[in-house]
Formats: sequence, structure tokens, C-alpha cells
Amino acid sequence: TLDTALTAGVRLVGNLTVTGIASGSETSALTTYTTAKTGATTNKLTASDTNWSVAAATLDTALAAAVRLNGDLTVIDIASNDESGASTTYSKTATGASNVMLTASDGTWSVAASALDTDLGNDIKYAGALTVTDIATDDKVAALTGYTTAKTGATTNTLTADGTWSLAVGALTTALGDGVRLAGALTVTGITDEAAALTDYTATTTGATSVTLTAN
Repeated sequence: TLDTALTAGVRLVGNLTVTGIASGSETSALTTYTTAKTGATTNKLTASDTNWSVAAATLDTALAAAVRLNGDLTVIDIASNDESGASTTYSKTATGASNVMLTASDGTWSVAASALDTDLGNDIKYAGALTVTDIATDDKVAALTGYTTAKTGATTNTLTADGTWSLAVGALTTALGDGVRLAGALTVTGITDEAAALTDYTATTTGATSVTLTAN
């Protein structure tokens, strides 16, 4: 309907929401329904599958043309030098999306804990390998459950605090299962299966620089 109207020279004043965009037409929609072509102040695009996956450079152009995206948005190919500002550039407010997943071109992220808390609260997640830095000593226990793959969207979450970690074997096993890795020197306490611990809690498995095992 909108395509026909635009072809007939119709332009729309105000905020425009375009619905029912087919999956195969999502890419072209980013340039077809801009302010210059529709006349609208903003153009909010709704895909029929409610999902968008857009390269950062393409999205930058679309946002500048007053395009906004309704639904879940994955931003891909974010350049390394653009990573630090990505959560602001591609926020829900800036993009119109309900949830935003950020994917860096190098597949890695390093985000301070305080900034990550803000991003997660704003429905922004990170795809790939995530390193969480500057975790306060008093927040180390909470970080084990606060920065899991289920919550951050990442494949792995390497936590960096004051350089040391001391975890009971049960807590560590749960954290590792949740995609958490620990940077620095790790002490594992309360070990009952000493033989298994030698292979279960290696530097490779835990992410730690060194691992000290303490049996019960």
C-alpha cells in the first residue's frame, strides 16, 4: 500500500510506521523508507519476523535518514574503534528497537562493570567473547551470577576484579557452566574429588592465570 502511494507521489507528514516488511525486503527497506522518500519526520520499520540484523555502517546511514527499527535488533560488524561508544550509538532510544545485540567485527568486547550494568538495564547485550573489567572487590560474588552468558548475550564472560578470586568448588562449577571465566589468580576451595579437580579446574578451563587447589 505504501509503495503504491509513494509511486503515485504521495508523501506523509509526521511520524510513519511501516508494517509487514518481508524478510527478503528488510535490507532494501532501510533505503526505501527514508525521510527524503516518504516525507515523514521519522520512519519506524516493522519486519514481519520482528527481527533485524544490520551492519553498523548501513545502520548509521539509515539512522541519519530518520529510519528507526521496531523489534529485536542485532548490529553486526562494529569496528574496533567504534566499540566504546556502540551502546550509546545503537541504544533503544537511538534505534527504536526493543532489544539490541551488539556484535564487534573482531568478536571481542571489553566493558567496565558499571557501564555493563547500565547497558544490561537498557536491554543491550554483547555477542562474542566479553571481558568485564573493574569489578569492585565487594561485587565479586554478585558478578558470578550477574554476568552470565544468559544475561549478557556473550559466548564467554571473563571477569576481572582485583586480580584474585577464591571460590568454593560448587560455586565455581556453576559459574563455569554459565560461561563465566575468571582473570587473575584463582583459589578453589572445598575440593572433595582431588583427582578430577586436576583436570576440571585448569587455567584453560577457568580462564585464570594460576589456579591453586585446596582439598577439604
